[in-house]
Amino acid sequence: MKMTINRFVFSLAAVVATGVAFAVSGCSKSEKKHAADDAEHVASRISEMAGDAWASVKDATFEQRSAFVAGVSKTADDFEATSKGWGAQLNTLSGDAKSGAQSALNDFNTAVADLRQKLKGADGATAETWASVKAGIQSAWTKAQEAYVRAKESFAGK
Repeated sequence: MKMTINRFVFSLAAVVATGVAFAVSGCSKSEKKHAADDAEHVASRISEMAGDAWASVKDATFEQRSAFVAGVSKTADDFEATSKGWGAQLNTLSGDAKSGAQSALNDFNTAVADLRQKLKGADGATAETWASVKAGIQSAWTKAQEAYVRAKESFAGK
């Protein structure tokens, strides 16, 4: 139940963050500042919830792999929704801020794609290989989280 609630809250936060990013592009300077502050708060909560979500699935057994993969896949979906919001936000940036944000976003998208690839490996896992497959997913998860934080900081620093 806790994992379902975490996924719901995480999804909701990602949708809100995406909405804030779209709203920022058509606002006055003071409204953009307020929206950016809101987006930063939402991004902070997303990071916390993602950590909670991982904590709730990291000890999944081979028999629980379907739920594990579904939970991590849902988070990857949320990461992609956040990425789309940041992609829209790129249009409001210029110069070094834009190139830095673009680079961070590219790294984030690459990390999420790697996470998705590792998740596909769970389909062929056996009870004997599950620990290794799960470790690969955890490594990809960590890289996606780190890339998320860098991208979040890049967009917050605009």
